Amino acid sequence: MTNSAASDQEPVFIEVGEVNGQRRIAVRAREGAVPGLFWLGGFNSDMKGTKAEALSAFAAATGRAFLRFDYSGHGESDGDFEAGTISRWAEEAAAMVALAGERPVLVGSSMGGWIASTLVRLGDLTFEFLPPEDAQS
Repeated sequence: MTNSAASDQEPVFIEVGEVNGQRRIAVRAREGAVPGLFWLGGFNSDMKGTKAEALSAFAAATGRAFLRFDYSGHGESDGDFEAGTISRWAEEAAAMVALAGERPVLVGSSMGGWIASTLVRLGDLTFEFLPPEDAQS
């Protein structure tokens, strides 16, 4: 991962998709301890929103790696929002997994939670259930 995590820094852009369907996706990443956190935003949200910023601050405070990106048609990424589909946005998220480091913790909000479960279902990712600290046995 790169060290460009702060929202006021310029994102790095990654090309995702085939030639005619290629999209330029904005990514911000910070190096840190593994497992890192991989933020998957919700429908029509962007990586500089309140939840993403709070998770970024948490990752920084705990020394964890952190990766976030904007789906095509969202935030700083190129593309037409109305051309987006869950499959298309899941393809973009899958392309980011390699940047997220070893065994990233996927944190999804709304649609991002659905896409995170899709990545686990379709990919080579494994998962562990992490109950809240105050959960009763």
